[in-house]
Amino acid sequence: MNAPVRVLAQPHLLDPTRDRVEFTVAPDQTIAQMVAEAMPAGRRLGGAYFRVTLNGHPIADALWHAVKPKPGTQVLIRVVPQGDILKNVLTIALTVAAVAAGQFYGPMLAGELLFGGLGGVGTGALGTVLSGAITATTLLAGTLLINALIPIRSDKKDAATYGIQGLRNQAQPDGIVPGLLGFHRSTPPYGMLPYTESVGDDRFVTANFIHGYGPIATRNHRIGETPIEKYQEVTAEHREGRVGDAPLTLTPRQVVERALSIELLNAGPGAGPQTRFTKADISSFSIDIGFPGGLGGLDKDGKKVGVEATFTLRYRKVGTETWTTRPISVYAKLSGKPFTRTFAYDVTDRGLYEVEITRTSGDFDRPDQDFSKKEIQRTGRSQWSALRSFRPEYPINFDAPLAVSAIRIRATGQLNGTLDEYNCDAFCICPDWDAASGTWIERETQNPASLFRHVLTGPAGAYPLTVDEVDALGDWHAYCVANGLTYNRIHDYEASVLDVLSDIAAAGRASPHDKGDRWGVVIDRALDTVAAHITPRNSWGFKGERSYLTFPDAFRVSFLDETNSFIKADRIVPWPGFVGQPKVIEKLELPGITNPGQVWKEARKRQYEIMLRLDTFTVTQDFESLVPTRGDRVELSHDVLDRDQVAARIILKPESLSALMLDEMVTMEEGQAYAARVRYKDGTSNVFPVRTVAGTSNVLILDGPGQLPEMDDLVMFGKATRISQACTVKGIQPQKDFTAALTLIPHAPEIEALVAADVPPAWSGRAGAPVDQPVSIPVAPIIVSVDSGTSASSLATPANPYPVVVNLRPNPSGTTPLATFQVLSRKAGTTAWQTASALAGAGSVLLAGYAKGDAIEYQARGVSMRGTAGDLTALATHTVGATDAPSPSNLVVTIERAAVNGGTTVAFLKLTCATPARDDLSLVGRYRAAGATAWTAIPLNASTRTVIVSGTLADAETYTVEGALSTDSGADISNFVPAAGSPIRATADDVAPSAPTYTSAALTGTAARHTFRQSLSPNARTIELLRADGFGKVAADATVIPLGAYGPNQSDTYDDVFEFGYRQTWMRAKNGSGVVSPVDGPKVMTKFDQAGNLTIAPNDLSHASWIKSGLSAPVLVAGGPTGPDGALATLVSETAASGSKSILWHATGLTSGKKFRAIYGIKPNGRTRGRLDLFDPANTGTYTRVVFNLGTGTLGALATAGAAFTGATATLVKVSADYWLLVLTSTAALTAIDTRFYFYDDTGAASYTGDTSKGMLLWACTFAQVP
Repeated sequence: MNAPVRVLAQPHLLDPTRDRVEFTVAPDQTIAQMVAEAMPAGRRLGGAYFRVTLNGHPIADALWHAVKPKPGTQVLIRVVPQGDILKNVLTIALTVAAVAAGQFYGPMLAGELLFGGLGGVGTGALGTVLSGAITATTLLAGTLLINALIPIRSDKKDAATYGIQGLRNQAQPDGIVPGLLGFHRSTPPYGMLPYTESVGDDRFVTANFIHGYGPIATRNHRIGETPIEKYQEVTAEHREGRVGDAPLTLTPRQVVERALSIELLNAGPGAGPQTRFTKADISSFSIDIGFPGGLGGLDKDGKKVGVEATFTLRYRKVGTETWTTRPISVYAKLSGKPFTRTFAYDVTDRGLYEVEITRTSGDFDRPDQDFSKKEIQRTGRSQWSALRSFRPEYPINFDAPLAVSAIRIRATGQLNGTLDEYNCDAFCICPDWDAASGTWIERETQNPASLFRHVLTGPAGAYPLTVDEVDALGDWHAYCVANGLTYNRIHDYEASVLDVLSDIAAAGRASPHDKGDRWGVVIDRALDTVAAHITPRNSWGFKGERSYLTFPDAFRVSFLDETNSFIKADRIVPWPGFVGQPKVIEKLELPGITNPGQVWKEARKRQYEIMLRLDTFTVTQDFESLVPTRGDRVELSHDVLDRDQVAARIILKPESLSALMLDEMVTMEEGQAYAARVRYKDGTSNVFPVRTVAGTSNVLILDGPGQLPEMDDLVMFGKATRISQACTVKGIQPQKDFTAALTLIPHAPEIEALVAADVPPAWSGRAGAPVDQPVSIPVAPIIVSVDSGTSASSLATPANPYPVVVNLRPNPSGTTPLATFQVLSRKAGTTAWQTASALAGAGSVLLAGYAKGDAIEYQARGVSMRGTAGDLTALATHTVGATDAPSPSNLVVTIERAAVNGGTTVAFLKLTCATPARDDLSLVGRYRAAGATAWTAIPLNASTRTVIVSGTLADAETYTVEGALSTDSGADISNFVPAAGSPIRATADDVAPSAPTYTSAALTGTAARHTFRQSLSPNARTIELLRADGFGKVAADATVIPLGAYGPNQSDTYDDVFEFGYRQTWMRAKNGSGVVSPVDGPKVMTKFDQAGNLTIAPNDLSHASWIKSGLSAPVLVAGGPTGPDGALATLVSETAASGSKSILWHATGLTSGKKFRAIYGIKPNGRTRGRLDLFDPANTGTYTRVVFNLGTGTLGALATAGAAFTGATATLVKVSADYWLLVLTSTAALTAIDTRFYFYDDTGAASYTGDTSKGMLLWACTFAQVP
């Protein structure tokens, strides 16, 4: 891609900075087009008023329309005076001379505060602000950088810095509202002090925070270092700080909380009413009453009992006599932990209120009370712990939109005190230059150019500028992007706009610059355009100064590291070329730079500036001093710089370049190369090689092409390697008589290249270097104790029923930090060791794989954090569970029965064991029903140590039973072991009743009525109906339906529904323990038709209403095959043709949206497979269908297409030894439905070559709407 052409236009005669225009154009534009774009109002003046140079070469106005500059060239357009214009300008110059002093910084901004509170005036004059540009600081770094175009700033303000310092939110009444520029981790100040409230037994904290002037985006909200979403019961609200933001709903009103600690007593010293006053002008208030030791009581058995504490609250407005009285009651059971209750009250008239609280219940736990003889021991010491005042006004009252957050969080069990560690990542949102679209887009940005513009035009300034009063800054924005320059800072201190602009600009390698009608910057970068030529012929009072300095070894830059959560860090940047450990280190301030790589590069840039800008030059000029501006590149020629440099003027108009006559003599030596720079009247210049003519003369012979100079044009002569020195204008000091003193420093364009090529070393942020630590062997730890058996039973698992715990601690004589403990153990008499380990901080190691009574050997050692295993302890032994009570032997459980209530028996457990060897042990037990997790205890028997019985069991339930040996107090108890006979079924009545009498099963339509009479057995309790659908089923296949409780010989009926098919039913009785009688039955019911049948001949498929395809004429033969109901069946056989075989019934006049059912009775006759379809005759793609296989008695998956059929079901039931009933049911949104019955071959194919000897017998084929 071709580089663009850079255009610089200076419309003003005397002030080249005023309305200065800089832009780039495509190489295909002519100079005439560039002049028209740069100065559209100058077209009426004509080309004589302008001078255009192309890379220093003047272009005649007659050629502007034809000349197109090459890519990458520089075009300079200047206005030149004609006639009396210059005279008139000089005449009025004296009236504006005073303003010339302000071309660097606008006086209106010098005293303006930025990021202020409620307002204020500046504290520093313009002179103070500017002093940093020309005065060295007391630090050596400041002395070294005296020649910097961008002065360093040493900020001495006592800034609050709500960044990462300390991670504590602070209250700053009437303080500075923070101003965020760029991106930063922020710990914002309180917008309103936190307050607490009680919700049940928990305390909640609510707080309001101010991030700064909006808009600001906030992310990654944390309390300390923990993300806020990791906390429980937390609610947060955030506002970016835009016009129209809704108020925060968590903090909608002003709250002032006063913490108290007032003992509330009913009697004794300090008893009686306690009074405090609210804040003024409140609309409501709340109080907290706390119970530091909890509230409740214990009865004589140690059970918790509820206790009530009562109080009386009174309040009145100050200045009135009438009290408002409110009772307060707090009830609780002893919880053993302190708690607080909050009570809130509204007042009818806003004002200052007096609040009084009196305890009316007794003081339960005063030291002078004797509780030894009381039935209930109570505790309930109370304190008045807080008084809150509420006002309905919103807590934030500020003219500019602010970015704010509100958080409400449960403090109980989560916070250590109040909410004072809230922080987040904050991002400044402001207009940012978008190079692609060429517009300013509001978005998050760290670019100094965007932030510079935002400071001037944003809401934080007392008098923000309009965007027309600020330069476009797009070129600077691109420069910052290209060089990775950013600015990130929270401005939470008092500062002028100029202070802030200077810091931002410095981060972007620039300094603020007032162009008269708008603000911009001067960028310290390499320039190609020469703004002025300075020689002894157009200047006087030349002074030169060189600093002879001893450079420090390095700079130390303190900054907030954005790569490490903005924690304060120091980066040491060694001097270029320095090798070794720096000893002389000077501090360098780089405000707003938070990237470690950028810190390195900017420190290096400052070092290169010191090294390459050792010289300072001062010259005085007349009105020519108005041409260059601060930051411009100029060419300086002076014989003080080089004795061969001569400045002269042309005294005769030359006819050619071969003979220029000067008003000064020049001396040339044989063998030296010389050159001359000629400055033309329009301010442009050209460099020509000079033909060497040894000797002294005032005539020069120039070689090479170029514009022919004129008389009085300025010539700079010298050796070809140093005609003049490129300098940068550091400062311009206006003087009397329209003169000015220019301060110049070396331009040093190599600084930019050196900085760009400098690669910062990798950054870790760690302070110091790691020290190699010698490998040390940990000293053997100390074995404190070993637990097993009962003392370790809480750690038992099914995989490790007998855990062994070795308790250890580090040996005090050891100095090596331990990471883990290891225990090597083995069963006594074996050789293989097993190793178990645990963190050293746990203090114990768990061993597994041993049984009770095992004798084990073990040793322990520590392992260092570097993985070095230490010395082993001496070998020790332990017997697992040696001190435990032994488990019971010969433990047996049986079911015992006892008669209750006239013959009915109940069951209970009887658990027995052998006599324990120890006299202090007795048998105890526990049991639980199958599937239960909780155990029911069987206590010991005071009269015998070997027999215990349980309570009443649930009949027919199965129980798991275990037993153990225990002392009377339970302090020493063995492991529970299963009892022989467990699990055991609680059969209280194991005698089966006789069968009931199953009288009949009658079918009317689809209603089936079962008539029966209960058994005559006295223990018969309930009756059950057993129901099995399908031919060939037995009672064991049936579904059991409980019919309820019936006494002996009691008669009844039961109504059931039977829609179709073949069903068998039985009856049986059951006693109270679930033992069942023999069955009575079966009763058989069959139903093959359905109400509302629409088929004309359900058994005769030879009828014309049945439509056949691929089938021979169906045959219905008198005396032939019949269905299970005795009706004749139709034999349907295949033809030999190839294709599908089916028979169809067409139903019309149906009601859409109803449920319909097709039933087909089927008997295989060579074919066992097929398919039944219901489909839309108008759209055969809409259907529901099912495939069947009579050989296996199975159905395939239902298939439905289209939306007309919904809720389809299918069943296949055997109704005789060789007949089946196939049923397909579906709701249909149709008024006509076709049912089609398909034959499949033995492979399941629907289309095949038929076999005339094969087919099926079809019978009871019906289609109807389901009632």
